[in-house]
Amino acid sequence: MADHDSTPVSGFVVHGSVSFGPVSSVFPQMQIPASVFTSLVKLDDTNFLVLKGQVMAAIVAAGFEDFISDSNLIPPQFLDSDGLLINPEFKLWQRSDKAVMSLLFSALTSETLGQVVCCKTTSEVWLTLKNRFESVSPSRVMNLKAQLQQQRKEGRTMQQYLSTLKNLFEQPTAVGEPVSQRDYLWCMLE
Repeated sequence: MADHDSTPVSGFVVHGSVSFGPVSSVFPQMQIPASVFTSLVKLDDTNFLVLKGQVMAAIVAAGFEDFISDSNLIPPQFLDSDGLLINPEFKLWQRSDKAVMSLLFSALTSETLGQVVCCKTTSEVWLTLKNRFESVSPSRVMNLKAQLQQQRKEGRTMQQYLSTLKNLFEQPTAVGEPVSQRDYLWCMLE
């Protein structure tokens, strides 16, 4: 997990990035720059769209988008009906899935992590996060609009303030409830 020349190490290739799992024709090696893990925003009630963009870019770039989709096909765990012979393809899938899951976990606060820690696969984690943060419940929309109306510049730079507003404006739109012109004007006049 450190910067080295492109040198294979026990089936892993390390090259200025975090590498997960041995190379396989079914599950390619995951290459994600180590800086991605430290640069992810920590997920809260206002920044799921930002996190989603960061995570999707890293996962798609590494070729692991199937691990967060509902169509993720899990190989059989055992090669025999007695459950004695472990399928090597399952072990490779499991390692890759846990690597993608650890990327997601690195962007979660302890509170949010507590909501997904029992999920068994990355696709379960991702679906749980999407259901929580992209939900269209009336209380979620009302909460987002209230946060928008409560924003004040108060000691922030104009760039920080406008960035926060932009993020809050995008949140209701993402859950199917675009911000009304009245809400927009209210926020700008305050």
